[in-house]
Order: sequence, then C-alpha cells, then structure tokens
Amino acid sequence: MEWCGQRTSPTLRVASTMTRSALQGNTRLLDEMVGSLVSNAIRYNRRGGSVHAWVLPQDGHPCVWVSDTGIGIPEEAQPKAFERFYRV
Repeated sequence: MEWCGQRTSPTLRVASTMTRSALQGNTRLLDEMVGSLVSNAIRYNRRGGSVHAWVLPQDGHPCVWVSDTGIGIPEEAQPKAFERFYRV
C-alpha cells in the first residue's frame, strides 16, 4: 500500500476478547463497516503513526473501537461522519 506518497504505513494493532459467535448480524455489512473504519484510520494517519482496533463487550454487547494518531475529524463534521459518501 502506498500511503501519502511514502512506502511506509502506520502500525496496526488489533485486540478482541469476543468470540466470533458473539458477533451477530449481517457479516458482509459488519466486515464493510470495520474495514472502512480501519482503512480510513490508516489512510488519513501520519507517517509513523498507529492504529488500534478493539472489539470488547460493553453492557453485554460487542462494541468496536478504532483509535488512531491521524488528522482526526473536526467536531462540526462528526455528526455526518457515518453518512454514505461524506468526506471532510
């Protein structure tokens, strides 16, 4: 993957305490959602940055968190961040 004109990319770390059977839903959509979050975290990161992804239980349900050292999303744009085709 060429990243920001460089041949380096951020470090990716993934952790989970959930089993695959704990995740219920449309597999294709779940894969697309998590893939999009991680892909964007890598794409809009800084050189030498990092991306962390977790799937952990919260209130009895699996929750996905993705954290990165990238440029971020301005606060005023955050409500629209999950609209299809929205770009900052």
